[in-house]
Amino acid sequence: LFDALRSVIGAMQSGRLLLGGGSLHIAAASAVREAAEAATGRQRLAMEAYARALEAVPGALIENAGANRLDVLLDLRAAHRAGRSNDGVTVAGINGAIEHAWANAATLEHAIEVATEAVCGLLRIDQVISARGD
Repeated sequence: LFDALRSVIGAMQSGRLLLGGGSLHIAAASAVREAAEAATGRQRLAMEAYARALEAVPGALIENAGANRLDVLLDLRAAHRAGRSNDGVTVAGINGAIEHAWANAATLEHAIEVATEAVCGLLRIDQVISARGD
């Protein structure tokens, strides 16, 4: 209950809400995939991996609802390509328009930023170790 109240307070203070249900994550993954088409080599591979990572949140929502992750993710990707940016994972775990699920934009922004920084740090460490030959 405390966490729920803090979420509502945070959303009211920031004044920025986004649709929930993983719709933001699918839209961001689609944008990254589209940008990856212009990239080459390792940069393209990294961008495609980042897009897959962004889909982890809607994927978890789908699995928690007991639905088939791959089928619903493919439906969501197609819906967003068709311009239905309000589509996300419904309570039933299927693709549908999200109307009553909201997320605090500041929280999502922070989560994506921190996760990206963590992965970049791990990759830098891996490059240093690889350069040493360990």
